[in-house]
Amino acid sequence: MSSCFVDKDLKDVSAFPDLFQMTKFVMRDVGLIRTTDLHFKMPLLEILGLQDNRIYEVEAVDDLANFTSLVEVNFSKNPVTVHS
Repeated sequence: MSSCFVDKDLKDVSAFPDLFQMTKFVMRDVGLIRTTDLHFKMPLLEILGLQDNRIYEVEAVDDLANFTSLVEVNFSKNPVTVHS
């Protein structure tokens, strides 16, 4: 099962229903700020696309270490990927 959300203004994924069976999830350019507890909602997730959002905290990246099945993540074009 997979889902793709684009061009919406979301701060986090807490508003989503149970996504337990998701293996691919893309949230591109939706204004996402954090990924807190995402691994509890989608424990089977293998591919996560979070490009073009507003994720700026390194903790959001570290939180993904809790996934056991995750093989691909895209954080491109988020403030967390900008280095001075």
